[in-house]
Amino acid sequence: MIQHHSFLVLLLFSATTAACGGLSFGESSPGGNAGESTYLAGGAIAVDPRNENIFVLTSPNTADDTPKGLLVVDPDSAEATPLLDLTGYSNIRIVFPKDRVLVMGTRNQKQTFFLFDPNSLEMVLEETLDPVAFESQVSPTGEWLLGRGPFGSGPSVVIDMTTLEVHPIVHDGDQILTTWQNKTDQLIAAISYEDDGENRLRVFAWDMDKRAEQDWAVVDGTWSEPAVDVVVDDAGLLPFGSTITIAPDDSAAVFTASTPSADQNPTEGNRLVVIDLSEGTARNVPHAEGPAGFTPDSSTIVAHWLRAEDEHQNRYFDLVLIDADTLAPTNIALPKNLEPRFFVSHEGNQIVVSKTFGGEGLLLIDAETQKVITIQGAIDTLANYVTRPDRNELWAIDRGLHRIDLMTGLSERISAAGTPDHINILPSRDELVLNKGVYDEEQEESLSIFSMGDKKVRATLSY
Repeated sequence: MIQHHSFLVLLLFSATTAACGGLSFGESSPGGNAGESTYLAGGAIAVDPRNENIFVLTSPNTADDTPKGLLVVDPDSAEATPLLDLTGYSNIRIVFPKDRVLVMGTRNQKQTFFLFDPNSLEMVLEETLDPVAFESQVSPTGEWLLGRGPFGSGPSVVIDMTTLEVHPIVHDGDQILTTWQNKTDQLIAAISYEDDGENRLRVFAWDMDKRAEQDWAVVDGTWSEPAVDVVVDDAGLLPFGSTITIAPDDSAAVFTASTPSADQNPTEGNRLVVIDLSEGTARNVPHAEGPAGFTPDSSTIVAHWLRAEDEHQNRYFDLVLIDADTLAPTNIALPKNLEPRFFVSHEGNQIVVSKTFGGEGLLLIDAETQKVITIQGAIDTLANYVTRPDRNELWAIDRGLHRIDLMTGLSERISAAGTPDHINILPSRDELVLNKGVYDEEQEESLSIFSMGDKKVRATLSY
């Protein structure tokens, strides 16, 4: 059974690092995937995992000076309450730390943090800082926020979610890639170094409570007393789009690294690095690339195997299942010209594969038997979807709403939902949240609550 999902996308469209392998687009879920922030300015729908309150931004995808307001929608009554005027702000995001709702926006080259009580929705703190978090991810306890630059690169910081005190991640390297472990507030960081033409990586793990107790002490250019400090020789971080994936049991971290000494042959240059977080050792899987996923028992890594690149820089991939102990790969051939991204089901062993930009249908792969079938139906791409708990189903948007049965490989278009732009889920209510009018100025913006059981709209709100 597979728990994590992963997308391989062109570097231009790659997004964030994530402990659970998720990116900032694709599967939507309450609280964001692995605690990642939701990009409201792009029209996405956010759901508070504690009470399933719904958050949407009016007039997204418009100029910063267009009037914008953050609305909170009651999931039962579907009544909207204005929460915050965000006119003039850009990069508007929301995330759900411990006992708080955090809204972030950038204006006049400054970043403002608005903290709200999740129940009363009263503002408890507002702080304006120099930009510190283009992207952000909440720690497992919700007590810390990891802030990163665009595409998972650039300077990284850790922010105390009680005081909003900012702590830069101190290092003496060139580039940094960061994420949280799944179960504890332990930060994982891969840092690149180039000294006299020699390239290497150091992978660290730091416990946040210990960092705070030691007053964020620095020794030899980095935070002191890391739980893990392992060197990877002849390795560098990719310029954009790399992600770190953490095994469900926190035993390993995997990410793609370049090989600076390799010839320009692209099939020889990149490899998947596997860090044993308990032993502090590094191993490599040549030809394999992330973003990657893990099975729930952490025994198998799911990744991509670069087969070839032609003279037009078209890249051809297979899917690869890697034994996490031996690193033995099992390749599953994919059709030529497929630049894949994949989702691995939370229940069962199904992997759904689509081309990066869609248009050629979806494939369903059984991870145990390696059987490959084409999903039947009108859906061509997988980029905006949710998973229905305990049903082995995907509900996805692709020129309409579709339900995909991962056991049979059949999909159906749900005509009652119309053609929504974004999707999220209210798991305890077995309902979807859909919005329209995000990209069409001629269409009124609206939000609908849709029953998956009845396959009909329960309530609609225009705003």
